Amino acid sequence: MKRLVTTFLGVLCYFFTLNAQNIVQAEYFFDTDPGVGNGTSLTVSADTAIDETANISLAGLSVGYHYLFVRVQNDMVVWSLYRPHKIYVYDTNYVDLTTTQPQLSNAEYFFDSDPGVGNGAALTVTAGDSVNETANISMTGLSVGYHYLFVRVLDDSAQWSIYRKHKVYVYDTTYTDMTVTQPQIIDAEYFYDTDPGVGNGTGISLTPGDSVDVNTTISTIGLNQGQHDLFIRVKDSNNVWSLYAVRYFYICDTAYNISNSVTICNGESVQVGSSIYTTSGIYIDTLAASDGCDSIITTNLTVNTVDTSITEADNSLTANATGGTYQWLDCDNNFAVITGATNQTYSPTVSGNYTVEITQNGCTDTSTCYIVILLGIPEKSMSSNFKVYPNPSDGIFTIEFQKPWTGDIPYKITDILGKIIRKDVLTEKRITIDLLKSESGVYLLKIYDRTILLVRQ
Repeated sequence: MKRLVTTFLGVLCYFFTLNAQNIVQAEYFFDTDPGVGNGTSLTVSADTAIDETANISLAGLSVGYHYLFVRVQNDMVVWSLYRPHKIYVYDTNYVDLTTTQPQLSNAEYFFDSDPGVGNGAALTVTAGDSVNETANISMTGLSVGYHYLFVRVLDDSAQWSIYRKHKVYVYDTTYTDMTVTQPQIIDAEYFYDTDPGVGNGTGISLTPGDSVDVNTTISTIGLNQGQHDLFIRVKDSNNVWSLYAVRYFYICDTAYNISNSVTICNGESVQVGSSIYTTSGIYIDTLAASDGCDSIITTNLTVNTVDTSITEADNSLTANATGGTYQWLDCDNNFAVITGATNQTYSPTVSGNYTVEITQNGCTDTSTCYIVILLGIPEKSMSSNFKVYPNPSDGIFTIEFQKPWTGDIPYKITDILGKIIRKDVLTEKRITIDLLKSESGVYLLKIYDRTILLVRQ
């Protein structure tokens, strides 16, 4: 007997009432409403809200989905709206799935066309809920090419499964073992742009082998300037030609080889592409042109240097550079031009710092500043009025004058080769000269017309 155990909740609500009403009755029906009060009665305990459990008979309902409707009535004989519940009625012959299922006990296979259940080639299996077997299946009688292998199993209740399909390929029994020695490459050819036909290209000499690596020169005579395609293919000992490999290249005009001779002054530079040069030499740069050709630029660079050395003698300054133009400048006056001082030698009329701007071989440079001190004291009047001590010394010498004087007296210390070690003026009656940082040896102290040998021990 089919029964449904269900729990239902009933509540009646009114918008305009002074007292709560008790639910006193309930009824149910399936699928179609028989009318209020005509359903099957349910026993309830009177209350303003109810929560009941009841056994409801499903007799007469077909297998499948149905709707159960429940409604209630209050003590004022007013019925509520119904509440629906979706239910499913099962067949009384329903199989209990928890019982032991039949085991797989047999299997068969066939190729391409189904010969009918039980008519395939038998496979030996070990009975069980599932089977996992490995078997050798003969392909005798199958043609070379693709085929379908079908396998199905039988359980001990004599029920066959649906088949499972596998795609297979049958090879020719004369199939070549790929591990055997393959034919070697014995020949090669190339051609440009248009294929003249297999075997009609220009031959390339090579040493036969499984693979070849050839380094050779290929002529481009007869090709126009511009882009071309080079094709190369090889032939094996079975007289089979490969597909060709292609490489793209560009024929360039020889006009892209450029030579330049450039002359610059010291301190200037020349840039070719990304290279910058500042010293004399021959430089070769390769630049990529817009049409795909490389431009080879050879630069013969000459850097002219102006000799800015000066010789000082008898309060005159002489530029050592010859064959140039000269302009003497006043270093103490913001390098102002000295009017008329355009000769190689300049004799200042007042003490100061002087330099010369020299233009030679198209380049202009300026010497360092030289100090020239002009004094009005007669040389001979002072040359015998001083002494130097101790001499020799360990590097500290004292110059002391015997009589006072007015003004500054210039002096100069050189090594025996004439290199100036110190050049300054005497501003006091007694001064100390420090040669501690100079090497031991003989030095020359010159004050006016008098020269004294200083011995540094």
